[in-house]
Amino acid sequence: SSINRLIVRAFAVKPPVGHPLELLRQSAERRLLCDSQGLRLPDANWVLQIAVAQPFTVAPSLKTVTFQQVSTFGLDFVMKRPEQAISASTTRVLRENPPVSILYKTGEYKEGDTVEQWRGEGTVKEIDLKELISTAPNYGLAGILASKRATDQLRKIEGIVSQAQEPIKTEVYRTRIEKHAKFIELVQQTRRELENGNVTREELEDAIIAFRFVPDRMERMIGGPDMITWERWEWKMQTDKKGLSSSDVRQLLPF
Repeated sequence: SSINRLIVRAFAVKPPVGHPLELLRQSAERRLLCDSQGLRLPDANWVLQIAVAQPFTVAPSLKTVTFQQVSTFGLDFVMKRPEQAISASTTRVLRENPPVSILYKTGEYKEGDTVEQWRGEGTVKEIDLKELISTAPNYGLAGILASKRATDQLRKIEGIVSQAQEPIKTEVYRTRIEKHAKFIELVQQTRRELENGNVTREELEDAIIAFRFVPDRMERMIGGPDMITWERWEWKMQTDKKGLSSSDVRQLLPF
């Protein structure tokens, strides 16, 4: 019967073959989120969440960022470069290579499909923006650039955003919009300049920073209505003295 076939399948599962980030890339390519090189496809809504540890007195800082590329080297993304005057921004904390966690979810829980939940722990490192700028979407770049422009002294005088204030202790700083309509105009103007090639490389590099998440551990949980239970696999990453990486894989209980 179909039930018996499912039971046999459940107890005859073979370990996933390959590097976990390559498996993630293959899944994303099947879902038309990236190409064979792991580069984000134009207009693909391909995002992950990254959490940065904070002291127990405050909540962890959680950010949603857009995948720009996935490879066996790591997961690449861009963020707004931190303001010099602000010491507690998430981006500034990331530049110090703290331990971080990531979460990525894709798929649908319906017949013929599966839901995949990827979790990971590791560190992030800054990489050259040139590696990613060609794949980053204009709407995302425009939002970052406009936010950076809005915090310039001239824009503050025009009243688009509030004056910067140092947050209490380790609280993450968040800039408040004072005049929404003016900020929307600024975003539209910035996007037009980007599309027409009127934004200099210097301004881009001053406003945007590129990071790569490098995992120490990855985990995938996959399930759907055609499966009896969730399949959960864990990879622990290792690097030998020659700099070659490998991973050990094992199956975990789903709960």
